[in-house]
Amino acid sequence: MKLLNRDVDRADTVIEGITRLLEGAGLRPEAIDWINHGTTIAANAVIERTGAKTALITNRNFRDILEIGRFARPAELIYRVHADKPAPLVPRRFRIGLDCRIDRLG
Repeated sequence: MKLLNRDVDRADTVIEGITRLLEGAGLRPEAIDWINHGTTIAANAVIERTGAKTALITNRNFRDILEIGRFARPAELIYRVHADKPAPLVPRRFRIGLDCRIDRLG
């Protein structure tokens, strides 16, 4: 049995795994109507902050909206306005606000 190689493209390993499952069950690919694949790679990159350097392009005057957050807070945090928050995923210098508003027609 060939072992999965962690250095190959992740899509190839998913296809290889599905192929193995089909062969083990004695099924052909036509028997599959739907495949849903989830991964924690993106979530881990955000949590560990190991993703690529990223910029945010938004409308002018909205570049700080993600860092400011919403006004609504849980009851136990309502008065903790100076509580430590994690650093934003996109540093302010990489958040760019452009003069480009759209209306309801796009």
